[in-house]
Amino acid sequence: MAYSYSSLKEYQQCPRKYYENKVLKKWPFIETDATMYGKEVHKALEDYVGKGVDLGKHSRFKGLADSITRIKGEKLVEFKMSLDYSLQPCDYFHQDVYLRGIADVIVLDREKGRAYIVDYKTGGAKYPDKEQLELMALMVFRYFPEITHVKAALLFVVHDVTITAEYHKKDTKPKWVSWVAKINEIETARENDVWNEKNGPLCGWCNCEGCPHWSDKRR
Repeated sequence: MAYSYSSLKEYQQCPRKYYENKVLKKWPFIETDATMYGKEVHKALEDYVGKGVDLGKHSRFKGLADSITRIKGEKLVEFKMSLDYSLQPCDYFHQDVYLRGIADVIVLDREKGRAYIVDYKTGGAKYPDKEQLELMALMVFRYFPEITHVKAALLFVVHDVTITAEYHKKDTKPKWVSWVAKINEIETARENDVWNEKNGPLCGWCNCEGCPHWSDKRR
């Protein structure tokens, strides 16, 4: 079973929601105007940073994109990372993948042992999710052993907001212990087939119609 940041986050929000969505796959993905716009902006920024392609109608984001292109180093765009059960890099589509992640942009300065990770966001910036940056940084340390320092950023392009965090290789061990523990929670739930619902602020937008918390939010 391959895990991603989004799947780990969903389980932490509610095990039952994770079960219905990720295990039973009851909820097919539905494209919306917002998701289509997000994909379009991502593609435009990736092509600009990676290939120098003009941003076209998304030229309003040029200043932000230029802040990335000015960073010196090797640029990896839409870079896929995957780790096996020993937390070693492996083929992204291998059957034994344990953890997957895709970085919008990674800039490597191998000589100085530094890396810069960028994740574009087209949604709101009210609740920035810095845990995603941490997991990406941990994977970068595994992929590039020469990297000892990572600076990561969530770029909320529509709102022109940047949230940054920094990570050091020497501090990764306890962070990995925490992430592996989260994965083990899901593995245990799968083994025991126990998926308890959890009441939370997002229950009113959940698709688990048989859940008592779901109905409570709609009264």
